[in-house]
Amino acid sequence: MRTNRISTAWLWASALFACSQAEDLEDPTTESAAAPLALSPSPDSLEILWPPLPPKPPMVHEGNASVVSEYSVLLSAGVPVTFLTTNLSSGADPVLHLLNMFGTQVAVDDNGGGATAARLTYSAPVSGTYRLVLRARTRESAGTCDLLRNGVLYRAGARFGGLPLVLENLRANEALETVQLPNGAGAMHLLYILRTDGLGIQVRQLGAGTGGAAYYKPSTSLGTRTVIVAVNQAGTAGPIRLLRNDAALSGHDPDQDGLGTELEAKLGTCSTLSGYATYDDVEFDCSQATDARDTDGDGISDGWEVLGRRDMSPHQPLPKWGAIPVTRTCSSRWTSCCVSRAKWRRSFSRPMPRNSPPIMATKSAPPAR
Repeated sequence: MRTNRISTAWLWASALFACSQAEDLEDPTTESAAAPLALSPSPDSLEILWPPLPPKPPMVHEGNASVVSEYSVLLSAGVPVTFLTTNLSSGADPVLHLLNMFGTQVAVDDNGGGATAARLTYSAPVSGTYRLVLRARTRESAGTCDLLRNGVLYRAGARFGGLPLVLENLRANEALETVQLPNGAGAMHLLYILRTDGLGIQVRQLGAGTGGAAYYKPSTSLGTRTVIVAVNQAGTAGPIRLLRNDAALSGHDPDQDGLGTELEAKLGTCSTLSGYATYDDVEFDCSQATDARDTDGDGISDGWEVLGRRDMSPHQPLPKWGAIPVTRTCSSRWTSCCVSRAKWRRSFSRPMPRNSPPIMATKSAPPAR
């Protein structure tokens, strides 16, 4: 016997249609009483299941941020200058960018020096200090090279890399923010948003987040873009986290903890005192939380544990110190907050009951950007 595989959506639609037909059969005066039950649903019966809602974009990205080298170069008006990469390491493919004093890209080159070498020539319209950026074309083509200026060695063994991430449907006021991690990349994070051609730099952002993390919030929708996360040659390569925070979108931060609802759904934290939050395949009933701003009930705002505190000086990079929004945080930095660091599970560590006071009296969202 031949077995047909029927999708779950089709089975549900067929069942709904069959039920509607059965209700009609109860009245023998209806025209459908004489008709046999149909196994194929009508288009109307599929309206509740089709078309599916578009998937929400991934809100959390992690990886290893490597070095993108940047150099301040003094250029004279009307005098051509040429930068060339030579002596490339195996598999390396460098890209050169030149940004003016306002951060706008004025020149870019990939492979102009033969094979995978980059060769950039530019004649500045005005004298001033420009920024030369040396990065890898892809994640796999990082390496080192010698950098020549007008045929003379300018930098030997220059490192170049970067962590490229393709982000879809970037919306206006959706913040891109890196997070300092334990033993992670530092001290200052770099963020580049490439142009629609996937080559040129449209936005460069150094820092502006918590404790040297990078922060950028576009004022207009950007669509799908490649974003490069990195540290400069003075920094340390290592693990890094990039968040897409939808908190500034209308209606996306009901608990005012500085985290958007889409981001909180990905992190497994509550944005309201209803529904469920899922972390590590464990569901938590948000109605059990004392405060939607503090899912694990440790007296520290979810926003602080995810982003750190930048409402004070110096900033407090809580994630770098090990804070987790779904695990009660115990740290010598908060002597009044010495609670279990056991991983959150239904049967082990529960958020505090509603009638329990917060461990720390002061809880508020990170400041609006």
